[in-house]
Amino acid sequence: MVLSDLEYYRKKRFLVKRRNCFREHSDFYEFCLINGYEKQFPGFENSAVQLKNVFASVVEKDGNLLLVSIQFPKNEFNLGEAAAWLMNFGIAAVKGSTIKDAKSIVEGVLFKGTPLVLYARGKGEVEFCSDDFVEVTENFTVETQEIYTDRLWRIDPGKAVSIVFNGKRQSTVPTLEFLPGRDVIISNGTLVLADRLDKFGDSVAFFRKGDKKTPVAIVLDQGRTVHIRVNERDDGSRICEVSVE
Repeated sequence: MVLSDLEYYRKKRFLVKRRNCFREHSDFYEFCLINGYEKQFPGFENSAVQLKNVFASVVEKDGNLLLVSIQFPKNEFNLGEAAAWLMNFGIAAVKGSTIKDAKSIVEGVLFKGTPLVLYARGKGEVEFCSDDFVEVTENFTVETQEIYTDRLWRIDPGKAVSIVFNGKRQSTVPTLEFLPGRDVIISNGTLVLADRLDKFGDSVAFFRKGDKKTPVAIVLDQGRTVHIRVNERDDGSRICEVSVE
């Protein structure tokens, strides 16, 4: 069991929610912005344009440049690092001079005259001047590619936990409320200072009153069985014991 690792959980949750967007190749992970693009553009001309340490995979259709996926080389990224990158950065093929939902521009180039912009995600709008971008088309060889999807495999980031509550197996995480200072929660021998046990994504989590969204601890053992047992003590208080099988 791993507790209080929210960054790890956010990456895991991102992968679970977008599992159908990820594909694994022999030397890179691919995050598809257009799922099944190889079927939509059969015999397409594909280019992978480098921006920092990732590659923007683009195709040309009716004179427009389309960003179809982002490639993450395995010598630079593991799957968790790719998820973290996607949560913090984005790439856009831009016709104008403004990026929405952005904080800053990290790098920009021109490919076939179209700006490809790597940006840090944010809540504002950022303007840029493409006159400062270098045209890189001649640095990349455009090839007609045929992708064999049976040679690729989808990413499986893990299964949800299985729950046994007071000796009975069930399909959902129970919602349990506790009295702080009176009731006790113990998770794998560790005292957890919380007053509610509830579901958080596909996991069991512990919360405090006043913050219903952010847990203080999470059970991240995906695909394993979590045992939850609540017993009442002689003074009427309760003890909740959580363990992983």
